[in-house]
Amino acid sequence: MNAPFPGGKRPVVQELDEALVQRAEKLNRDLPGTIERLLEAHLAEQDAKLAESRAAAEEHARFTNAFIEKHGFWAEEYRQF
Repeated sequence: MNAPFPGGKRPVVQELDEALVQRAEKLNRDLPGTIERLLEAHLAEQDAKLAESRAAAEEHARFTNAFIEKHGFWAEEYRQF
């Protein structure tokens, strides 16, 4: 079992393009903090897209179920179960 890391953070080894790192370090010395904030923003965006997709799927299912309940299944006469 892995012991928790102090401060709730753990080290991550990631290779990055040297030119990007040099450019980023010229603008901001807190590269790990910048990467962490960008990752948080990216994950929040992905969570929002996933929630939107789930909501759309649920809305489609409600519409489909309501349509079938009102009008019946389109091939009901051919169903054998």
